[in-house]
Amino acid sequence: MTTTIHHYRGESYQVPSGQWAWVIYRDGEDYCRGAGYEDEADAEEALCDQLAELDQGFTETSETEQDDLIGMDWWNLSSDAARRAWMRYVGGTGRVVDAWEAFKASGDTYQTWRDWYDVITEEYDRQPGFTSLVGGIPEPLATKLAEVKIEFHLDDTRALALAQLVKRIGWAEMRQNAVDDAECYHMRDAIDVLGRALAEAGYAPR
Repeated sequence: MTTTIHHYRGESYQVPSGQWAWVIYRDGEDYCRGAGYEDEADAEEALCDQLAELDQGFTETSETEQDDLIGMDWWNLSSDAARRAWMRYVGGTGRVVDAWEAFKASGDTYQTWRDWYDVITEEYDRQPGFTSLVGGIPEPLATKLAEVKIEFHLDDTRALALAQLVKRIGWAEMRQNAVDDAECYHMRDAIDVLGRALAEAGYAPR
């Protein structure tokens, strides 16, 4: 008899003495064994009991697995602009794990996000990795994650002056006013959006 559940695969078998035994493998590696059963039915019953016990504890994830799931949520909950910024920050490796490790090292930026994330997961009774589940993000959470829409009114002189600033400001000025490179990339993305909005309104100085 062979039974598979999650990462575990169990088998019952007869030993040369005529008795029965069982073995459980985890990810292909020998995990635990049992022996000394008089018949196959007893061995299979003991095997099933052991697999059921392992199944109950399966929901407990390791710290590494938990961190991977939280990193997945961070990436899925980030805007396209934020993803591009962090991917540029890690040299365009194309590996989300590199961006996640850099984000975790960003100090206050990470801590602010993590505090928000912990509140969100508790408020909506979600476990890490929830953005990868079927059904996606709960509607109230989706509303909170919506992009911010900002409207303001300027006269012609101020609009042109702002367009000139957007055109002339460079990395050095932004970096001087940012806490780290990651925040500077976010600033640049936001300024690019502002520049496009001004251009659409007719303010695109050469």
